[in-house]
Amino acid sequence: EVEIPEVDIAQVNIGYPATLTFDAIQDIEYQGIVVEVAQVGSPTQGVVNFKVIIELTDPGEEVKPGMTSAVNIIVNQVKDALLVPNRAVRLRQGRHFIYLLRDDKQTEVEVQIGATSDTMSQITGGDVHAGDLVILNPVITPQPGQPGFTMQNE
Repeated sequence: EVEIPEVDIAQVNIGYPATLTFDAIQDIEYQGIVVEVAQVGSPTQGVVNFKVIIELTDPGEEVKPGMTSAVNIIVNQVKDALLVPNRAVRLRQGRHFIYLLRDDKQTEVEVQIGATSDTMSQITGGDVHAGDLVILNPVITPQPGQPGFTMQNE
């Protein structure tokens, strides 16, 4: 059983695959499938969660009832995608940007974002190619009209 927050539950359906790792079992990833999704949520500390039941499809004898596990339910799968870490993506005025190292210079590139996970985002458009060097912590110089820019008289 896992608790899914209400902001995510609309993406979860019966039959979706899941991966599980257990704190007590090192270096083994198990496969599962969503077999039940609660229709009514339960409020806990101001957040409504829905119970989802995952059935292991390849349980080993080492897996015991009540063990603590990390569960990832696969709600979307994209093949041959160009991915960047989420922390590399900047949002400004409703547009997404990343910074690349080109000709030894930091270059801002506008991109379109597709599917995302907790850690990665798919790039579906923009002048970005596999093998480009992504800058995770760019040096941002404020421009006139942007927050943080102050005009000065000299």
